[in-house]
Amino acid sequence: MPPNFKTEEEIYNDLKSGVQNEIPEITNWSPGGVARAILSVVAAAIRLLYVVLQTLYFNMFPQDADRESLKRYYDEWGLTWNDPDIQTARSTVLNKYRENSVIGTKKWYEDTVKDQFAVVTEATLIPNYRGPGTADLVVTHHNRPLFRSDIEDIQDYFDQDANKVIGMDLLVKTTGEENVPQI
Repeated sequence: MPPNFKTEEEIYNDLKSGVQNEIPEITNWSPGGVARAILSVVAAAIRLLYVVLQTLYFNMFPQDADRESLKRYYDEWGLTWNDPDIQTARSTVLNKYRENSVIGTKKWYEDTVKDQFAVVTEATLIPNYRGPGTADLVVTHHNRPLFRSDIEDIQDYFDQDANKVIGMDLLVKTTGEENVPQI
């Protein structure tokens, strides 16, 4: 079961209940009141932490996830877990990321290239390597360079509209090429 990521209102109500139990003398909870204002700010800050944790939770490791972790993704997104093979489950999770606008994250690029291209065993995205709005995706096969045809296939895949992030100039490279970032 995935963790419960509370809303700002739920956090505020929890804080308010705690304060009411500990300090019953505070009774002015009207809008504009000092107690309400303080708890609202604290609730917003805590919610921000929940958002960061939620992002980390869903971005952890779909490409290398075990069955139990993949099942958590299915549960969170309301998908039916009918005991698929591990590769199908990973592909489903990555496709769900795409639907939920996770496309374009560093982890998404690295996981997607390994999922879509069996020849790729390692992938590292280096943002802004050639300047703002650029990213270099360095791919290898067990720390060895890929063939030029494989690099072109990967580049073509990420140049498709469904996989392209607007405003991002992505360049796929492999080790041994000129201007390859050190990873």
